[in-house]
Amino acid sequence: MSNKTLKTAVPQKMSKLEKEFWQFHKDNPHIWLLFRQFARKAMASGRKTYSSNAIFERVRWWTDIDTNDVDGFKINNNHRAYYTRLFQATYPNQAHFFRTRSVRRD
Repeated sequence: MSNKTLKTAVPQKMSKLEKEFWQFHKDNPHIWLLFRQFARKAMASGRKTYSSNAIFERVRWWTDIDTNDVDGFKINNNHRAYYTRLFQATYPNQAHFFRTRSVRRD
């Protein structure tokens, strides 16, 4: 992702949940790579829309089961909405693939 895309995706005033997401995102770039990979695979299957929750759970499965992560790597459920919105900001032509609701603010 380019710096320009990242700057437009990162809100100027952030809630606690947003700050936690961006820190997690910075510390775990492989999660974003997997989210994009699995979302593209779902698109390639011919689906018009899909659940970002399903993508998120597949990322969890991959990081936990397929990689045999015995350390118990955790991904907070609060990050789902932010990964979805990051995908939409990064790929505006495919933003329709995930439907979103308003994000809870703290």
